[in-house]
Amino acid sequence: MSEIEIARLRRKVDDLEFRLQSLEEGMGGVPIQFRALGLTLSEARVLGLLVHRQFCTREAIFTMLYGNRDEAPEHKVIDVYICKLRKKLGLEIECERVGYSSADQSSGGYRLTPADRLKLQEEIAA
Repeated sequence: MSEIEIARLRRKVDDLEFRLQSLEEGMGGVPIQFRALGLTLSEARVLGLLVHRQFCTREAIFTMLYGNRDEAPEHKVIDVYICKLRKKLGLEIECERVGYSSADQSSGGYRLTPADRLKLQEEIAA
């Protein structure tokens, strides 16, 4: 292969990496690998948040998914996404109550086990 062809291929790779990064940003920062796992966009976004943070509150996940929509679903929908991720990927996602009281049932959040978090971070890097 000539130097010209190699340089052309390098430019093409750079362009494709830029396009991939743009697509991931358009999907809310979700690595394209997560979509290849058969996840919905919302599931992939939740998983991306769990991978990039040590702990995610329900409120943070809800806000990332729905922002300030007037007609957002109930907060329990986050539990549904977590359940689907556990089932589809066999992940151990720990639930933790923070300042829980019966008046505020949305308190708490989720974290991936260190082993699952590391495994997913390695998949993203590959």
